[in-house]
Amino acid sequence: MSPTGGETVRFTPGAHRGGMPDASRVDQRRRPRYDYRVPEAERKRATRILVIDDEREIREMLRDLLRTQGYEVMTAANGHAATRLQQEDPADLVITDIFMPEKEGIETILDLQTAWPGLKIIAISGGGGDYNVDYLAAARQLGAVHSISKPFQLDELLAAVRDALRA
Repeated sequence: MSPTGGETVRFTPGAHRGGMPDASRVDQRRRPRYDYRVPEAERKRATRILVIDDEREIREMLRDLLRTQGYEVMTAANGHAATRLQQEDPADLVITDIFMPEKEGIETILDLQTAWPGLKIIAISGGGGDYNVDYLAAARQLGAVHSISKPFQLDELLAAVRDALRA
């Protein structure tokens, strides 16, 4: 890392032809060195996804799945922890369960959409709660771009992730 914040890439002529010559025979003052600085803003970073679910197994399974697809993944067990993570290091996409202790998914969606308008959110739920209320539909009305019922197919979730990130 350079003092200006960009990555430093060093190019040494001749290195592509079988490596560097013996260092004892090279005058280090004469060897040209080219520094290419890649500005911080131009460096690509992996798309960041925040997974919120009170079930550790679900969080870990989604984390592992999404990492195999090249995403950077953060996890949280409830909406309070997720909001703190989002404040510290904002995600590009949030996948949240609806029914969780402490701070459930609907409240979390409201808070995230208020603080980060336009944040892409996918709501997931296995039911629970009052069966007279369609919580996944409510999540969509509050800004979730997709909603998926548990249990779901991994391909279904990955398709929703790709679609949400394109939107």
